[in-house]
Amino acid sequence: MKLSRREFTRSLGFGISSMTCLALSGCGKRTGISENGNSASAAFPKIGFDGFFVGQRGVDDAQALIETAIENGFHFFDNATTYIEGRSERRYGFYLTPKYRDQIFLQSRTKSRTKSVAQVDIDLTLARHQTDYLDSYLMNSVVPYHRDHQVEMPDEDVFEALIEAKKGGKTKRIGIRTREDTTALQALLKTYESEVDCVMVPNSLSPSDKAIVHCKKHGITVIGAVDREAQPNWLKSGPDAALPQAHLDSWVLSLRTPQEVASFASKAKGLKGGIS
Repeated sequence: MKLSRREFTRSLGFGISSMTCLALSGCGKRTGISENGNSASAAFPKIGFDGFFVGQRGVDDAQALIETAIENGFHFFDNATTYIEGRSERRYGFYLTPKYRDQIFLQSRTKSRTKSVAQVDIDLTLARHQTDYLDSYLMNSVVPYHRDHQVEMPDEDVFEALIEAKKGGKTKRIGIRTREDTTALQALLKTYESEVDCVMVPNSLSPSDKAIVHCKKHGITVIGAVDREAQPNWLKSGPDAALPQAHLDSWVLSLRTPQEVASFASKAKGLKGGIS
């Protein structure tokens, strides 16, 4: 049963902030996906490639990262509207989707705190990626401020924008990205559990966390985001030591260089199901 705005905000225990709506013009074109490609019922690929460093690196390095990921069997490409002020999404639009849209699973995320901004963000994301649909689109359950470490909670109806985007064919799946404290995620799941296809959680989150337990009970896909700062040491130990969590259905990695991509892919060959 859908909670009222007052019930929702009370369950979170935080005040609600709003953001000013952004302007948008234009939208990308569908590059096409084959009948044998991704479908709404298809499982998430096992290992995802995070687009953060695609936006942070120079143009040539960004293109090399994408091509190396494709060459080494990555099919799941994750991104976020806010990565390097949209540069990561634009570079996926230049170097990934025009050539490989019918071969990949494309996901992005919004940090918007109001429905109106979320509606703008999905169209902006599609335009940057040069496609008119995503395979998965997520909202952040909380947004932390870097200066004072406080968090900004979403308006209760932000997820409504994702539901509308899915109904409109702009994304095949919708979900929620959370941090270590899953209080807000739990409230959103209580409100929208029948609509949530997936959640993205820290790789280290305990399988006994209430949100994880809820997702497993209701068949919601759980994606583990590997901590970006801890990842260099994580990679040294190899995927066998880092991917044993039975409560996670797939993982997203922030690989920094083509060498890291190739090295991980080589180690991952022994994993059940490989990268895809």
